Amino acid sequence: MLANVLLLACSENNHNNSNTSNLVATPEPPVVTPPEPPATIFSQATVNIPSAASPAFTPGTPGVTVDNEKLLRQFGSTDINLNQASYTRYFLSDKGEMQPDGIVVLIPGFEGGAATFYLLAENLLRRAAADANLILEVWAVDRRSNQLEDTVGLDIAEELQDPLVHSQDIDAVIDAAHSAARSGNVFLGGHSAGTAYTARYAATDFNLSGGTPDLGYEKLRGLILLGGTGASLSADEHDEATLDLIEARFDGGLYGAVRDQMPRCIDGQTARAIDTAATDCAAFDNTSCVEPELAFSVIPGLLSTQLLTISEVAALDASLNDDTVASILQRDFNEIPGNNVIAQVPELSILTPLVGNSSVSSVTLLGKFLDDDGLAAAVATIARRPRPSIFQ
Repeated sequence: MLANVLLLACSENNHNNSNTSNLVATPEPPVVTPPEPPATIFSQATVNIPSAASPAFTPGTPGVTVDNEKLLRQFGSTDINLNQASYTRYFLSDKGEMQPDGIVVLIPGFEGGAATFYLLAENLLRRAAADANLILEVWAVDRRSNQLEDTVGLDIAEELQDPLVHSQDIDAVIDAAHSAARSGNVFLGGHSAGTAYTARYAATDFNLSGGTPDLGYEKLRGLILLGGTGASLSADEHDEATLDLIEARFDGGLYGAVRDQMPRCIDGQTARAIDTAATDCAAFDNTSCVEPELAFSVIPGLLSTQLLTISEVAALDASLNDDTVASILQRDFNEIPGNNVIAQVPELSILTPLVGNSSVSSVTLLGKFLDDDGLAAAVATIARRPRPSIFQ
């Protein structure tokens, strides 16, 4: 159009009296609305990859012959290999073929599985793409026992003192993540009991033949430890003082709870009283109070600090004694009838329905507590409730 206008202008000002009546303006090109991009779908895929761990009596380990009828019926043949690491890959459909900028490998906790991280992964991936234009993926590891939902293999591993099986499974997933992520940006995280597996992996030397160490933490950009009921930050940006206070709650708050139940200053160590806070914490720029934090989950009538603490004592008792020895929790001290832990500690009365009036071993007590129809499963079901988005 601009060219036509200039042409007309020149024609009107020329002195040759040329005829401009035959000029036709070029029509405007049609407006074409580009198609809407396809909707980004949060997707997942389960992947099985070989693991370096080949524990005894495991299908797939050299020399092991499968003759168990249930396994043969489940897998349909004798060609069974359970020496695999299994993970669920969470990704966005429109980014699935692109190299991710980073991969977060997460390990579920007690009674958890890869699906534990479904909502976390969706929130994280969508927010990373929208807010930072980053392509992230979450790879959630399943323990190899999830292949059968069975604990026999883990029991054998414990008996044979072969604790690296799960770490080697995780290592296989980490190596696979390195081959996919940009610039080696692989993070490892865990929830609940998964935090212990995460820490163990980071501290493990995978060079089992000696020589130059092959350390787990050297393969990671960072560790992510998820636990508790899951508080979240708001969408508003936080200042350094607020973030320092959050850190202090996890440090000084736990310290104060264990030591003397006293609130502390921002350093997490200096004790302070509510009415003298300004004076007690005058040496610090941030004079906010750090309240004591419970180190255990508490659900009145169900879970208590006492219940969770004695589980460690019972576990030690179970490892030192067989199933014929009465649990230390039921043992009457000083030969006084009824002078035992379960009877004397009110918070442990929840164990009474498990044992009744009979004498049981710590092995049996833990089994009843952890059984899929037992108390732990019931507590997990009752305690489970809908959670808001972690980014609210």
